Formats: sequence, structure tokens, C-alpha cells
Amino acid sequence: MTSKVINVILTKDIRKLGNSGALKPVKRGYALNHLIPSGSAVRATEQSIKEMEIRKAELEKANEAMRKEALLLKSRVEKIKFSLIRKTSDGYKLYGAITNRDIEEILKKNSINEIRKEDIVVKNAKSIGDFPVTIYIYGEIQATVTLNVFPEEENS
Repeated sequence: MTSKVINVILTKDIRKLGNSGALKPVKRGYALNHLIPSGSAVRATEQSIKEMEIRKAELEKANEAMRKEALLLKSRVEKIKFSLIRKTSDGYKLYGAITNRDIEEILKKNSINEIRKEDIVVKNAKSIGDFPVTIYIYGEIQATVTLNVFPEEENS
């Protein structure tokens, strides 16, 4: 009987799993069907562990440089005023929820193209008001900003 868990060495940073170079136990199917074929991990063998130990100093330098860039990006993101004007029914409820794509457009208008819509979490923005938005930047670095949603003025 084969084990349901195997050890892998991450070759890329994966949110909620670990940073590049980390030795992690994962379910066999996740490793064999997703992580290894996509190049995000390699199977942990004696040889691959030795190679990773040799590369660890390089990875730590690169990781530190990425952390510094991420902190700069976080400060740029937190300076942006996130506000949208949307059509409403009864002056309160929106005709559709605000999505991560809407936030991505605001970021792109402010010349921030490094953040993808998959890294943005908007919860329950279906009415007028202020809503928290979490933007995952790099590893554990994230920016939490407030989205202001205003009603569209009606011309009578």
C-alpha cells in the first residue's frame, strides 16, 4: 500500500503552503497531479535535498530582495484611494457585486500591474458603503485597504 503523503521541495512560493526551498509533506495526488507537473515542486530525494541545501543561501538572498520589493509595493497600494461609483436599486443595493477584477482595474489605473486578480479578496461588497479588501502581495505580506462604494447620481 502506498503512502497518501509524500515530501516535496517547493521550487516556487505557494501561498498557504510555503516559500521556495521549503521541504513540505503534501498529499500524493496534489504533488503528482499539480505541484510537480507545473514545476512548483520536486520530489524530495536525498540528492534533491542536498542540491537544495547548496542553493539555500541564493534562495534566501532572492527571498529577501523580493520581500523588500513587496514592502515597497504594499506602501504604494496603501496610498491609493479605492472608491467606485455604481448603479443601485433603492439607493442602497448594487446591481451586481464588486469583484476582485474591479479592484485589479483600480490598481492598473494607478500603474500597479504586479498584482493579479487571484491575489485580491473582496468579501460581500453588494451594497453602498465601506468594505475591507485584502491584497496578497508576497508570502505573508498583504495589504488591507478600504473600498468605498458610492451610488451613481441620477439625472432627472
